[in-house]
Amino acid sequence: MPVRTCERPFVIALVAYLLAAALGLWWCWLTATPLRLRGDPELSAPQIALLRRRGRRAALIAAVTELYVAGLVEVHGSGRLARGDAAMAADRSELARAVYRVLVVPRSLHRLAFHAPVRAALRAAADELARSGAAPTRTRWRLSRLALVGVVAVTLVGVTRAGALPPPLVLPAMVLVASALVAWFRPRRTVAGARLLRRLRQEQATRWADPSGPEPFDSWTPQQAAWVSALTGMVLSGLEPALQRETLDREPGVGRPGSPEVPVDADGLG
Repeated sequence: MPVRTCERPFVIALVAYLLAAALGLWWCWLTATPLRLRGDPELSAPQIALLRRRGRRAALIAAVTELYVAGLVEVHGSGRLARGDAAMAADRSELARAVYRVLVVPRSLHRLAFHAPVRAALRAAADELARSGAAPTRTRWRLSRLALVGVVAVTLVGVTRAGALPPPLVLPAMVLVASALVAWFRPRRTVAGARLLRRLRQEQATRWADPSGPEPFDSWTPQQAAWVSALTGMVLSGLEPALQRETLDREPGVGRPGSPEVPVDADGLG
């Protein structure tokens, strides 16, 4: 069956649709700015973890790691988290404090983010990242998501209205839709946030490559353990029962409680 040739008005309309979609995509990518941090912000490990893929989950794991190493959290055999016997110290991160507050009864890790104190702490951490320039504001992020939906919708509507797509417009339409999909799955961070995360990871790798060797994991402070978790995705084996719902590719464990096991962290940042 021969393909119907597009009439001139439909071709003009399609070009207009594609230009509108390109404008929406360009605006969406503006959420990747600024390129540099504002000042020298003092960010906690859970805040940095928010810059990773699945940032809320990564931030919660970093906060739980901090509490676990401090003896403030223990893991039941069922995988639920409960308060430990240690006393809360003044230098715990805000998200760790929020997690500790909701553990008045044992709770599973995936339910922590549903409680008001944890949600408020996550929002405050994201707002601090936005003020520092490491992440877009909530408003810009939500509008950018709507813009991405609009890009795909406008392109599909334009193609549908025009009928058979003229060959010169096939590639632009495909590029627009592919770019929108790539942008949809990118982490919630700006260029400045990506650079910060990359720099902190490089510093961590440099410390571990020191000829004297890194500090043994069983001597880590709660803050050190939280930072390692935030930057690398490393999970202590003592927390494994709480993370059984996660699909992580791990290296073989070293065979004793508390030993670190490193999952694959596909952030594309190295």
